[in-house]
Amino acid sequence: MAKDSKLLIAEMVVPEEQSEMKDDGDMTVFWMDHGMMTFRGRERTRKDWEGLLEGAGLRLVRVWGADVRTQAVLEAELKE
Repeated sequence: MAKDSKLLIAEMVVPEEQSEMKDDGDMTVFWMDHGMMTFRGRERTRKDWEGLLEGAGLRLVRVWGADVRTQAVLEAELKE
């Protein structure tokens, strides 16, 4: 990755708490998380993504669209 490269990840960013959901009636994200756990996976929160990217030598710059719904684009770049 070049120093000026950007990594864009289109993925779900689930809220830390259900109370953070914009639409309290939308349980889809929690059912998807339940399904992922069946196969030893899970959906990630913003903090989870920050930790994952940090471990890869990247830093999270911005999360696009997460305030509207759970679908988002994460923008990351190399740590300085």
